[in-house]
Amino acid sequence: MTLSWLQYVLIGLVLLVLVSMMAFSYWLCLLLPLLLAAYWHNIQKIKNHAEYHLVLNAQNQWHLVHQDSHQVEQAELQASWHVPAFIAVSLSSSLGNFWYMMLRSRLGGGKFARVLVGLNDE
Repeated sequence: MTLSWLQYVLIGLVLLVLVSMMAFSYWLCLLLPLLLAAYWHNIQKIKNHAEYHLVLNAQNQWHLVHQDSHQVEQAELQASWHVPAFIAVSLSSSLGNFWYMMLRSRLGGGKFARVLVGLNDE
């Protein structure tokens, strides 16, 4: 029994896919510790940022307020992105860079609109 050229190509493609899947699993095993370390770092950063409340005053100035000590820290808006469901803002202060995500369902329509007006005025 002889195989046609198309069958040889298909067998080659199947072998190539199988070898690449094996190589991918090895790379995944090598990268897994790095992925876990990045995940742990992000979790710690989220816990540290949870200590601060975000405040937007009437002059459209951003402030970070510590939950326990009520220390107020001036923050500067670096970037923002919004869709109808949420707003993401990037703030920088002397404490570092902060990313906040505000959900419309959690803020309510009025507060969400107020934040959008504050973002559009800048």
